[in-house]
Amino acid sequence: MEFKHLVTSLFFTLYFLSLVGCNSSERGENKIVDLAFTDATLKACIRANASKKGWQKVSEMITLNCDKEVYPNIGDPTGIEQLDHLQELTIENSRFRRIDLANLDQLTHLQLVNHQLREIDLSNQTLLTELNLGLPRVY
Repeated sequence: MEFKHLVTSLFFTLYFLSLVGCNSSERGENKIVDLAFTDATLKACIRANASKKGWQKVSEMITLNCDKEVYPNIGDPTGIEQLDHLQELTIENSRFRRIDLANLDQLTHLQLVNHQLREIDLSNQTLLTELNLGLPRVY
């Protein structure tokens, strides 16, 4: 009888530990579809890029191209910092004035073209080899 109780206790302990250990965010494996973005156009761009490449996890998304023809006038970049595996980022024709890219420390190529940008945080971009801030739009 004692053995059966021990096995049952061990089973429930292992089951509980497996549930606790299944937190995907601890492994950096968040799903792209589960990420939150303030701007609907930015969200659409991210999801379309991921779908086109077959990426499902944040760790797979290494490039993002939001071109002006398909994704114009992105107004708020909030949430882009979640894409912490990005190596290449292109956003054209945006309306935001500030972007914090400090968390994107894997960036090697950055293009923000035709924008209203006034402030950018590139404090952790030690791998950046290409930077194109283009021409700001004047209003």
